[in-house]
Amino acid sequence: MWKWAFIKYPVVFIFGWLFNFIIDIQFLLGFALGWLTHSWIGNLFI
Repeated sequence: MWKWAFIKYPVVFIFGWLFNFIIDIQFLLGFALGWLTHSWIGNLFI
């Protein structure tokens, strides 16, 4: 029983970390693209 827990918890932890990492990357990319688009549009019209 303890062997299964020893294998299961690190795997769950790694999958959760990777999922969180992907979400963070998408958020940062979206934020950066939105900021750059806002800056470029502001520079074009002003």
